[in-house]
Amino acid sequence: MQENRLFKYKFIYFYSIVFLFGWLIYYGFHIGNIVSRGFRLDESFGFFKIPLYLLFFSIFVFLILSLVNIFKESYRSILYFNIAICLLVTITFINSYLNQFYNKQYFIPAIILYLSILFFSAFLINYYKYKPPKNEIEEIGKS
Repeated sequence: MQENRLFKYKFIYFYSIVFLFGWLIYYGFHIGNIVSRGFRLDESFGFFKIPLYLLFFSIFVFLILSLVNIFKESYRSILYFNIAICLLVTITFINSYLNQFYNKQYFIPAIILYLSILFFSAFLINYYKYKPPKNEIEEIGKS
């Protein structure tokens, strides 16, 4: 009988749910500000307004899809998670371009720490995903 699971260890389930839920709260707050209060960018960066709003909404959607599919134990959750991570990295680089005029003493280490947390989480979740054996009868004696 084939076991249907997404990750090798239960800790990775817990870590991915907490990671996604934290980002959902963060981007949900920003989406709420955009929708309810008309949160706007500085007028000098007006040409980035529509792409940034699309990135915020798409990140939020992919985080929701990933979290829902983790509870359904679907392999699409890892795909949605990876897309969300790529969009998070993209918005980080756009945000760093927009904020390059501010205090650089703390800005570069903060970006490096932020990206390392993102890449570590992506590596951890992708490394420990469950790969079922090709032929279970041949794999019985090897484990």
